[in-house]
Amino acid sequence: MPERLKAHVGWAKRGASFSRKATVAEVFDSYQVNKFYRLLMVGMFVRMLKAEE
Repeated sequence: MPERLKAHVGWAKRGASFSRKATVAEVFDSYQVNKFYRLLMVGMFVRMLKAEE
């Protein structure tokens, strides 16, 4: 594992803000952001295909 990645993993394990459970709003936001960016990539792919015609 690269040193930079080890540092990030260590920070995530020891960070005080990561020791609490996520709120309902944070979980909901995480799901919505994930779907948004997935659809954004699909939309860009469709636009690319249309431009190739």
